[in-house]
Amino acid sequence: MKMFYFILLFEQKPVILVKNRKSWGIRKKRNINFFYLGSTLLDCFGGFLLEIPIPYVFFASEGLLNTSEILKLLESNYNITLMERCYSESLKLFGDTKHYVVLTIDEHTAIILQDLEELNCEKASDNIIMRLMALSFQYSYCWIILYNKNTLNSEYHLTERTLHQLALIYAALVSFGLKSEELDVKLIIVPGVEETTLMIRQIADHSLMTSKKDPHEWLDKSWLEVSPSQEEMYLLDFPCINPLVAQLMLNKGPSLPWILLATLCQLQELLPEVPKKVLKISCALNYHNSKKDV
Repeated sequence: MKMFYFILLFEQKPVILVKNRKSWGIRKKRNINFFYLGSTLLDCFGGFLLEIPIPYVFFASEGLLNTSEILKLLESNYNITLMERCYSESLKLFGDTKHYVVLTIDEHTAIILQDLEELNCEKASDNIIMRLMALSFQYSYCWIILYNKNTLNSEYHLTERTLHQLALIYAALVSFGLKSEELDVKLIIVPGVEETTLMIRQIADHSLMTSKKDPHEWLDKSWLEVSPSQEEMYLLDFPCINPLVAQLMLNKGPSLPWILLATLCQLQELLPEVPKKVLKISCALNYHNSKKDV
């Protein structure tokens, strides 16, 4: 049985959490008991990778231009370069895109930078859940980083409404996840922009270390095109294809027509690093479209 997995991590030391006793009082009052305080990703690898200037290149949705502080910190502190792409049409259906940004880390993994401010809006939990449902067609792992983009300090901003929305998200994941393709969701709350960029770097390190691909191959993005081609834009109309997978298909495949006519076995042989569910949906849509054209 396939379902969503939900973990809520606080990426700070326990002493920091003591500053927000009001938030914990709210949690206790409302009987919200799904919080999990876990060790950081930094602890998992001993932090040694942070000392290495690894040249990361990721795709990011266009909303990141509105968070210039994050862009500067990622480039200057962590040697991370971002290539911009438009939001997918499916994501545009679920709330204002100004509240979040989607980063594509690899073929399997996405990060959603989610502004805490949206959790004070009506139907925020519904919109976030529907975005996750849409992204579940493209990715197998999704990290949601909740942060306050208007602050550089180290204070959490968890209101009663925020915690209530988190509870609704958790409940919806459990309910809807039973009927969806597998998506491993981890939700992390960080207090500010600096901690957000550190977390992005830690998730990148984690993805690199746990990938089945050779590290040099995983890091090599020299073949990526900065500007999207017409062929890439065509592939991005498929709800299951993210920007990295689209360029990977075009880079490895003989041609776009071949990709569109290929069988599932052919695509799996060509693209073993791409999640099988992505290729299955792509083939199903191609078959459906070919039938309509007949």
